[in-house]
Amino acid sequence: MWSLYRQLHDVVYSGAYSQMSRGAYEMFPRKEWKMECLVIQKLKNIIILTLLTTGLPSIAAAANATVILSQDCEYVLLDSSEGQILMKLIEGDKPKSGDTLSGSLKQRDFSKLTVQRTSEVISVWIDIVDRSGTKALMRYSQYCN
Repeated sequence: MWSLYRQLHDVVYSGAYSQMSRGAYEMFPRKEWKMECLVIQKLKNIIILTLLTTGLPSIAAAANATVILSQDCEYVLLDSSEGQILMKLIEGDKPKSGDTLSGSLKQRDFSKLTVQRTSEVISVWIDIVDRSGTKALMRYSQYCN
């Protein structure tokens, strides 16, 4: 959540208008300019906080993937809109081929995914997210054969 706030903050404060308002704050000693600059900065913070509290992070982080290969191995190969995903099962029952998993599918990160068929939450390590699919499939065959 903090990283999303940081990204939104950087976007808002990188605009030309905010640069102008900061410069105006330092260049013009008039009280009106200083007050206007402070009001603009406060409004930006309010907008960022509003975006964070409206559920934006949960929408951005949720993704679905379908299990392609799930054999007698701790690794599972998934297919998603981002490409093929190789994940390592850490905790929970192994999903079956055809199961749909939902949750965060960020590469090189631990995640909790929900198996839609059973509503069970499993803990996994997302090893590779591969657009083409060849790297994930090759790594799966190395780990599981």
